[in-house]
Amino acid sequence: LQRRLATAGYYYGAIDGIMGPQTRRAIRAYERAYGALSMR
Repeated sequence: LQRRLATAGYYYGAIDGIMGPQTRRAIRAYERAYGALSMR
């Protein structure tokens, strides 16, 4: 997931497989850009 987000330009952290704050932030940015609904 991190690698794909990085390739798409949404994630700039280390590719470590950990769902940390940077990964969550990148997911939210991707969802906003593509109109995805939040899973909350």
